[in-house]
Amino acid sequence: MSKSKVKAPARKIADFNASPADAEYIRDLANRVVQTAQELGTHYDVRIVERDLLVCHLNIQRLDLNGLTIRASVNDLLHDVLGIHQNIDRVELVLRNDFEPRWKDIE
Repeated sequence: MSKSKVKAPARKIADFNASPADAEYIRDLANRVVQTAQELGTHYDVRIVERDLLVCHLNIQRLDLNGLTIRASVNDLLHDVLGIHQNIDRVELVLRNDFEPRWKDIE
């Protein structure tokens, strides 16, 4: 009787190759949200927030980065960025708890 090897499920590999423009939007958004959260008494690591936005935008749900940066209210900005940060599953590349960003790219 031969022992068959059980293959582990293939792990999804996240894409981190944002365009220079998208990378700049994401960096600016992360910095703004972390600064706003600090003013409200909550602390986040800007590198982690930036990474989560990047993973979401490139692998899970495209975001309207321009709209989120320029037109979104502070409430929408905090909802989307911190909601992504709190609900992202970096292994499965999904947003948990039925979270949906308000400023998602519809194209």
